[in-house]
Amino acid sequence: MLPSLHSAEVWLLCLVVTAFSCAPSAAVRETTFSDDSAAMAQPYRVAPDDVLEVIVWKQPQVSGKVTVAADGTITVPLADRVPAAGFTTGQLQQELVRRLASFIADPTVTVRVADARSQVIYVMGAVRRPGAFRLRPGEVLSQALAEAGGFDEFADTSALRITRHTPSDAQRIVVNYDRVLSGKELSGDIALLAGDTIDVP
Repeated sequence: MLPSLHSAEVWLLCLVVTAFSCAPSAAVRETTFSDDSAAMAQPYRVAPDDVLEVIVWKQPQVSGKVTVAADGTITVPLADRVPAAGFTTGQLQQELVRRLASFIADPTVTVRVADARSQVIYVMGAVRRPGAFRLRPGEVLSQALAEAGGFDEFADTSALRITRHTPSDAQRIVVNYDRVLSGKELSGDIALLAGDTIDVP
């Protein structure tokens, strides 16, 4: 037999059950900076507006800099229009080798990102210069905050929120920046990804 519950306990239990049953499916997953997947560096993926340098060994007429168009493609002599957005440079090299093989014997192709124009982050809230900023290679949270002029006098640095979008949802990473500043949790100075939005309450 189940033990009897006091009326206050019954009321609390009903409240908890109701809250969970009514909660919508999460479109935003909230984690702390200690989630390894939040700070893990991802391979760079080409995006519209990026400038790429395509080098085909001993083929200067095919080599050169190209800008990724709004539709995510690049145009390379002999290879015509090539899908590029969403590819890593290694994947794009393989695709160009495949396409150029019909015209060039054993083509050797190198693709580099000459200007990552698509790489932007946003800093909002209680900072001195909120706005959009170019993401530098290897940039971390503290560097982005410095670019935004640092905190204003009303900032609550104990719960910075970083929103990171994925193809299926968004992840919100909460960082206690006070502990980063004190040196107690330097791992909270996480690596940023393009499209991250930093909100300082």
